[in-house]
Amino acid sequence: MTPSRRLATSTAVLLVLFPAVSPAGTTILHYRVNDTDAATVGAGTVPGTDGSPAGTVAFGMVSLSSDLPTENLPAGGGNRSLVCNGAAGINLPGTQQLLNSVIASNGGFTYEAWFKYAGGGTINSIIDYAGTEKLVREFAMTTAGYRNNSAAPLYDLGNAPAGEWHYAAIVFAPTGPVGGDGSITGDFTFYYDGVEPVSTQVGVTISNFGDSLNRTICVGAHPLGFAADFFNGLLYEPRVSLGALSPDALLFPSGPTSIFQIISLVYDPAMPEPNVFIEWNSQPGGVYAVDYATELASWQEITDSVDSGGETSTFSHFFLPGDPGLIGMPQLYYRVRQVFP
Repeated sequence: MTPSRRLATSTAVLLVLFPAVSPAGTTILHYRVNDTDAATVGAGTVPGTDGSPAGTVAFGMVSLSSDLPTENLPAGGGNRSLVCNGAAGINLPGTQQLLNSVIASNGGFTYEAWFKYAGGGTINSIIDYAGTEKLVREFAMTTAGYRNNSAAPLYDLGNAPAGEWHYAAIVFAPTGPVGGDGSITGDFTFYYDGVEPVSTQVGVTISNFGDSLNRTICVGAHPLGFAADFFNGLLYEPRVSLGALSPDALLFPSGPTSIFQIISLVYDPAMPEPNVFIEWNSQPGGVYAVDYATELASWQEITDSVDSGGETSTFSHFFLPGDPGLIGMPQLYYRVRQVFP
């Protein structure tokens, strides 16, 4: 280690199991876009992040905008939002990603998105599984809402005037197994423009209606493109996770970003450069060391000279050519140490 650098007492440590599971739950949909993605999105593909697949633009065209929420953005968020013009949406490949049996085995699910409603439309689906579990901004209302089983009631989240950015999160935690009729019962927690719950709904049952339809999850529309469901406006960082995420695992920052912790680990097994991408909250001007271990008793230093990237910093641990034995390893530990100042 460079003699002029002292080892800080604080470290950030996280275990990653391969295939990698996000520390914020298992991400099944997360669309993050930047200005460099304009041509890709224009051609009909929206990049996925956090290990989620790319989405397919359906029914029309989606474009990008530099209009973003102005505060409380997630670390590493994109520099563009998605423009949904009331005639297009983004379908996730596959179907039945939120089967009640999958929800039960993963301890729930979570929807998140920033949205800016432009007015018009009817139902305005923001995130819509199968056409039945829907985060919406209905034209007839003044609030954003969540509709379960494609039926009443519409759970209000908060006021959502046209032309304003708002963040919404829907968290479902099952309280029992899947019933004999295929339904599952649990508790909903709703967040709006923050990480303090705005309301909870206890003992809500999700029927097997959505499961029986064999459909996917759509962002900005109904999965089948029903005319009344298209969203009019902008969407930023829409994400669907398996697991009932705690407030500190939501995309909306739950506190100062200067807290020293690992916030993301992503394993990419692809040859010829298999690697682990690590991101942590950092101190501007700091210098960091990154270590790995196959068991906690024995750490190996990878580097001690990662200069801070500002409030967040990143490093990629490439397994080749130096560490070929790590390819296929069932588990690895990583820690980040602040070595200066």
